[in-house]
Amino acid sequence: EGNHWSRGFDFFGVKRLSISGITLRDQRTFGMLVANWKYVEMQDIVIDLPHHMDGQNQDGIHFWGPGQFLSMRNICGTVGDDFIALAPDEHDRKSGITDVLIDGVFLDEADQGIRLLSREKGRLDRITVRNVTGTYKSFGFYIDAWFPSSHCGNFGNILFENVDLRPLEPNYTYRLPFLFKVGGHIEHLTLCNIQDHYSEHQRVLLEVSSPICPTYTPSLEQASTHIDELTVDGLTIMQNHEITVPAIELNGAVGKVVLRNLDISYGKKGITSLIHIGDHGDIGLLALNSVLAKNVHMLIMDAPKAIDRTVMWNVWLD
Repeated sequence: EGNHWSRGFDFFGVKRLSISGITLRDQRTFGMLVANWKYVEMQDIVIDLPHHMDGQNQDGIHFWGPGQFLSMRNICGTVGDDFIALAPDEHDRKSGITDVLIDGVFLDEADQGIRLLSREKGRLDRITVRNVTGTYKSFGFYIDAWFPSSHCGNFGNILFENVDLRPLEPNYTYRLPFLFKVGGHIEHLTLCNIQDHYSEHQRVLLEVSSPICPTYTPSLEQASTHIDELTVDGLTIMQNHEITVPAIELNGAVGKVVLRNLDISYGKKGITSLIHIGDHGDIGLLALNSVLAKNVHMLIMDAPKAIDRTVMWNVWLD
C-alpha cells in the first residue's frame, strides 16, 4: 500500500513476475510502475482511491518497455487518470511492448480507462483487451501518440472486445469526452461488440483524429494520423436522449474502414449523422454491412472528396 505522496510499487528489470490478490490504496501518482520486463502475470487486483485529487495523475498500473508477454485478469477499482497504461516508449522513445492480454477490467467512477501510447518508434503490437465494464467520467480508451512528432507512434495489431462502459459527468475540460480516441500510425485496429446504452452524457463513441496533447500545438504535418485498416464489428447504441454529436467521427487518413453489425436505435430523431467524416478525413474504402438504424437523421456526413469508394449492403434506415 502506497502512502499519500508516492507510488505503490516500482518494478524495473524483472522476469517471470506474478502478482495476485492485492489492493493498491491511495496512490499519489502511479499505483504501480513496471519497466523492462518479460513474462508478467497479474490478477485479482483492486485499486482503491478514497482521496481523489482532480488532474493529479493518480494512475493505476503503468507499463514502460521493453516488455513482452503480459497477462492481466480481473483488475477493478478507481483512478484519477489512466486505469491501465501501456506506454512502451514514453520514457526512451524506442522501447516496445508486444503480446498482451487484458481480460476483465471493472472501472468504478474512474477518470479514464485504458491508454495505449506509442510515442515515436516504440512498437505496440499484438494487444488484446476484452471484457471491460463499469463507469468512467471523461475518457474510455486512448490509443494515441499523445506527444506529436514526425513518427506519431508505431502501433501494430490492436483488438478491443466486449466493452460496456457507462459514462458519468466528465471532469476533464481541455477537450470533449469520448469512449475511444484514436490517433497516430496504426496498422490494424479492431473493435468488437461495443455497447452504448442510454447514456445521459453525450460523447463521440469513436473518434479518429490527429494525436493531441494540450501542452502541444503541432501542425497537421507534424501530427499526422494514418490507419491501414479500422474494423468495427458489433456496435449497439440504445439511446433515448436527443443526440447532438455523431457516434463515429473520422478525421484522419484511413485506408479501409469496415463497419458491420451495427444496431442503432435513438428514441428521438437525431440531429446529426451517425458517421461524420471531417475536413481532414481521407478514407480509401468505407464498407458498411448489416446496419440497422432507427431515428438517425443522416447515416454519413462527409466532406467533399473525403471517401474514394463506398460499399453498402444490408443497410436499413427508419
